[in-house]
Amino acid sequence: FDIGTFCNGIIVGLVAVTANCDNVEPWAAVPIGLIAATMYSFGVKFIHKIHVDDPVEASPLHFSGGSWGTIAVGFFDRN
Repeated sequence: FDIGTFCNGIIVGLVAVTANCDNVEPWAAVPIGLIAATMYSFGVKFIHKIHVDDPVEASPLHFSGGSWGTIAVGFFDRN
């Protein structure tokens, strides 16, 4: 296990739930975070494949977390 990747997985979950935190039930944060972490993993593999120099992997973290968090509003909205 890599502690940096572990911490980024936590952060991407927090980034994803920020867009919809006022409109979802608390239980919905778990699937939102898990899907965001999965998208983050694929994003890291993609930037390594195209040889993008991002040592802290901030680009896939914020892109995948932010985009999925925005889409998740439609799926998990409680209103």
